[in-house]
Amino acid sequence: MPAPVLEAGCYAHARREFFELADVASAARKKSRGDHAGMIYPIALEAVQRIDTLFDVVRGINGKDAAERLAVRQELSVPLMAELHAWLTA
Repeated sequence: MPAPVLEAGCYAHARREFFELADVASAARKKSRGDHAGMIYPIALEAVQRIDTLFDVVRGINGKDAAERLAVRQELSVPLMAELHAWLTA
């Protein structure tokens, strides 16, 4: 009998939504043109930064074997995910 299907979310897609809300790209373009910086929403920016921290963990384990990636994710990503979840629900 096959194992149950588990949903796996994609943080790249979730991050993109927050990135757009933070309007980081637009603010950077305006700043580079010498214009007044656009509005950056602090909550959305913090979400982007928190998700980027998770991406840093993944970048650090690229090329490692599956067991090592799992161990690092358990040690580093699980606490970050718990903090992110608590922050988002608060």
